[in-house]
Amino acid sequence: PRDSVVAEYAAPFVAVGDAERFGVSEKVFRAARISDAVGVSGLEYIEDPQSGITQVLGNPAALDTVRFPRNTIRVGYGDCDDTTALMCSLFESVGIGTAIMTSPGHVFMAFDTGEPEQNIWLFESETTAAIAHAGTVWLPYETTILHEGFLASWEEGSRLYKRYAPEGAIEFLPISDERDRFPAIPLETASFSVTPPPAILADPLYDDSVGAIRETLYVRSVDELESNVASQSNRRQVRTWNQIGILHGQFDEPRAAERAFERAIDIDPDYTASYVNLANLNIISGNGRAALEWLDEADERRSGTVIATLLRAQAEFLLGNQSGAAQQMALLERRAPDLAAQYPHLTGSTAGRASEAQSRPSLPWAVDDE
Repeated sequence: PRDSVVAEYAAPFVAVGDAERFGVSEKVFRAARISDAVGVSGLEYIEDPQSGITQVLGNPAALDTVRFPRNTIRVGYGDCDDTTALMCSLFESVGIGTAIMTSPGHVFMAFDTGEPEQNIWLFESETTAAIAHAGTVWLPYETTILHEGFLASWEEGSRLYKRYAPEGAIEFLPISDERDRFPAIPLETASFSVTPPPAILADPLYDDSVGAIRETLYVRSVDELESNVASQSNRRQVRTWNQIGILHGQFDEPRAAERAFERAIDIDPDYTASYVNLANLNIISGNGRAALEWLDEADERRSGTVIATLLRAQAEFLLGNQSGAAQQMALLERRAPDLAAQYPHLTGSTAGRASEAQSRPSLPWAVDDE
């Protein structure tokens, strides 16, 4: 159930500024902020002695108990299903969609980054995994080691997912779907209050997490791509420089991104993906007119790609041309309705304007010529 006690606990950690520095969805950093706040709170993993999850899963005669999230915060401990319920509740209270996940003998979770699924490769590394679901990217996340930091929780969730998903042994249960099947239990007013840890305690672990996210998803990935590019064919080099540019753009290094995209174009002037990505780079910086110029360059070589149409709508929106944005979205809805549905703020509808006020999703990058 939605719980005001949990919402009040999460409230101090809603606003984070790192999404403004990085192109990664704000929801990733919001999740990391909440995760690390709980991580420094002293929450302990203790298996339920009456009905531990290892005794319950796979045993239809057994019945597990799951503590309400407010009580897990209050007592400061819980097993994997208790901590999963807690973190799902905390994330949901600040607008982050979640899913319960199970593997043999264990319960963990995933959360929705809001990133379009075309960007999934940006979240995949040797130690991290991502899941495409309903058009967006979800990250698997382990809730019993929060004291080790957000990245460790993501990496352990990724390990479980990589280990069991190929066997079909992962269950993925979005909370939004389960709420439709099982209405929320009404909660009485709490007889106690919970106090979130002060920022002076939570900030160091969160700062470490931001650095670890950047190192894992950006620095190592760029180093690996650059080390391979010299031995590649021209066609492969073009794609690699384009990927390097995307990574620079995603992590707020616009000049480095621009140079990488231009290197790809130098090798193959007809490689439209890099023109489209230069447009995206200008959209991120708020320059809609320059974005349209790059999209015109792309259209001269190959017109009407799906991502270019979406970016053209966003560029028109930045320039205040709502009707032009809506026209591009009408084209997109005919060709890629699932993608168009993720950007209601570009359609001009009342619901779209409300969505824009809350959170604008990231735009997809063109990984290769469509």
